[in-house]
Amino acid sequence: MQPDLRSMLEHNDAALIIGDPAMKIPRDKLRVFDLGALWHDFTGFGFVFAMWMTRTILLNKRGRLISKPRAIKASHTWMRLQLNTGTRCRYRPPRSKTT
Repeated sequence: MQPDLRSMLEHNDAALIIGDPAMKIPRDKLRVFDLGALWHDFTGFGFVFAMWMTRTILLNKRGRLISKPRAIKASHTWMRLQLNTGTRCRYRPPRSKTT
């Protein structure tokens, strides 16, 4: 289903369109912001167009309960292996504070 920009702007001050549909919208009568470019200009870092989410209860392959920080680290490691581009990810999951 394609986003309906006209309907969005009838009821809101702004609209967020992502992906290929955003590239096809005429920009002549709109004020358009490229979030990736704005973030890079502001921070010098790349923009991540995703978010890692987990279930409340996390289980490993053996069905054992695991902690969220450990699950996020495992997901991050898996993602880096899947990318297989030879580049390094800048994001590092926060370390859990154990005292």
